[in-house]
Amino acid sequence: MGKRTTPKASTRENKIKFSHLRYRLIILTRFLTIRRVSNLLLNQWEYLFRKARLRSLPRSLSLELTNICNLRCPSCPTHTQSSSRKRKIVTYRQFAYLVRKFKGFMYNFAIGANGEITIIPGIEKYVSLGRKNNLFITADTNLNCSRETIKKLFLAGINMVNISLDGTSQRSYGRYRIGGNFKRVFENMAYLVKLKRKNKSFFPIVQWQLIVNKFNESEVEKARKMAIQVGIDQFRTGLPFIPGGDDYFFGDNPKIVEQFSRRFLPTGSQYQIKDRVALLACYQPFSELQILNNGDVIPCCRLREKGVVLGNIFKKPLIRIWNNAGFIYFRRQLKKQGRRPHCAVCLKNMTDWQKKK
Repeated sequence: MGKRTTPKASTRENKIKFSHLRYRLIILTRFLTIRRVSNLLLNQWEYLFRKARLRSLPRSLSLELTNICNLRCPSCPTHTQSSSRKRKIVTYRQFAYLVRKFKGFMYNFAIGANGEITIIPGIEKYVSLGRKNNLFITADTNLNCSRETIKKLFLAGINMVNISLDGTSQRSYGRYRIGGNFKRVFENMAYLVKLKRKNKSFFPIVQWQLIVNKFNESEVEKARKMAIQVGIDQFRTGLPFIPGGDDYFFGDNPKIVEQFSRRFLPTGSQYQIKDRVALLACYQPFSELQILNNGDVIPCCRLREKGVVLGNIFKKPLIRIWNNAGFIYFRRQLKKQGRRPHCAVCLKNMTDWQKKK
């Protein structure tokens, strides 16, 4: 006989399973104006038919607020110094410029990328500005920060927090998130959920992201149960980057790839890259504007350190970048070749890895 599930636990599990639909409905009702809806529908149509030259504008923004971090993850270019880009933080003035330019047709601003947002002085002011302009603000963070910072982000009205917590103990977590404190992150995550409940707030949506590696692959189910117990809204898994090569995952430096794979990649068959096939081609060059901390625009989040720059948003207007020769080339390549190999572990285009019982 299978293990019995209490009604209370079952209800919590349903919240995790169905919160994707719930928050999408919230976006539809709270964040989409007539102009945003019309742009979204046109953009979706052009993406489905893989149009190279677009009449629509990007529906969302992924902004690298900084490439400075407080951890030393072994595959991250921020730590390994494989990035030649200058360490800097997008100023509040620059952020305000982007909000002013894009708020009419975009509904989602994602902040994070290769750096840690909680180390930015006054980060809550950035979030508050976005919320005042009715933008859905999503943040990626390792949450190794003070409770005061978490409370400020909550009061600023942040909509979604994606927390990287790779394990269920300091021993497994610390092997990859070097310099991180498991207890602090888990307690901070629980504190954020507590703030939501105390204030009877739907936001922020709290997501636990677990990057599966050799040291925590046996803990995935335990982590999922812990997420349910704490009251996390969403739980997802992914694979670590593989540094050193033509792209992050199937690089042109076999020695580095082999060494990293031997040290960190999980051994379970369910986590093998070759078995992960996305259902759709990458949408980013069609729908999402990727901006680095210096204003450079790139076609894909996996090309931050590859020197593929299609323009600078602080030097050229979006309309001159969005349909330039570079973007058109990338879109045509996607139409011809479908899903590229280096997208095999892309979190944005993977189905949820949760095991269905």
